Amino acid sequence: MRLARSALALAVLCAAGCSDDDSDPAGGLNQPCRPDGSCDAGLVCSAAKRCVKPSGDDGGTTADGTQADGTPPPDGSANRSFVDVSAGTLHACAVHVDGHVACWGDATSGATQPAAGKFTRVSAGWGHACGLAEGGEIKCWGLNDSKQALSPPGTFKQVSAGLSFNCAVMQDDTLHCWGRNEVGQTTHPQGSFKQVSAGNMHACGVKADSKAACWGYDSFGQAKPPTFSFSQVSAGTNFSCGVRGSGELACWGDDLEGQSTPPAGQFIAVAAGDDHACAVKSDGALACWGSDLDGQSTPPAGNFTAVTAGKGYGCALAADGSLRCWGVDDKGQTKPPAP
Repeated sequence: MRLARSALALAVLCAAGCSDDDSDPAGGLNQPCRPDGSCDAGLVCSAAKRCVKPSGDDGGTTADGTQADGTPPPDGSANRSFVDVSAGTLHACAVHVDGHVACWGDATSGATQPAAGKFTRVSAGWGHACGLAEGGEIKCWGLNDSKQALSPPGTFKQVSAGLSFNCAVMQDDTLHCWGRNEVGQTTHPQGSFKQVSAGNMHACGVKADSKAACWGYDSFGQAKPPTFSFSQVSAGTNFSCGVRGSGELACWGDDLEGQSTPPAGQFIAVAAGDDHACAVKSDGALACWGSDLDGQSTPPAGNFTAVTAGKGYGCALAADGSLRCWGVDDKGQTKPPAP
């Protein structure tokens, strides 16, 4: 990832037409599950981490295609699906519906050799990755020059891998960060958090009151979030983005490639990469912006539930549980394994 640029434009921008409604949509129908896995009354959290109806239309299936009553899907898609995906700098990882992790791309640091066990989530960083095991413990693998691949004690709700450091939300909703700390990227704020994202040399999180907090390297303003309420944030190289409580996007930090100028519309998830970002619209379509030098801002068409952005490429989890990747492929990072 790029650590500095000679020219920059700082921006604290939201899409045109932002409303004043910053209520948190997480937990609603077809919205992301809350960090604790809960949803609004009458809804359940699917394997794709979206709140769906337990039966009938609009979400009567899980991410692997299994019906709410446990019967296989009519198209035979069971056992061929993924439930989570994460793009690192030059490698990516995904969690299969059976719990095992598969990684692909640059293998020089061991980042594509995941730890054994069953996982619910995974996060790929720079030369390393971490996964959240079914019991809540974290297991990391790959490059360990700053102790970023050491697995911390305790149980957690979420983990995010950055450049030589990681941050995680513990079971008591406090944060734990470890690894390289030369610019304060692991010196996290105190208090309760719903979600956290580790970027290049900074990190951001959503606090219990839905406000965003960022820390670490801030030469581009990437650690100075706006005062909106957020349902999710994502820290990239020298910029950050978030989904506001109203469903619109806001980005801040380096805008040299337009990466901090998000499109208008309603969104359920966003991912900040090196110099581009991607988001999932409320209708399941993808939108990307920023640099498109390697086609990283030209996403495929389709219906998606999650998206992730790396350096010059992106990957997304389709509604049927399959993976799609696009952009630069010099290390095989856009060639995910067969389900």
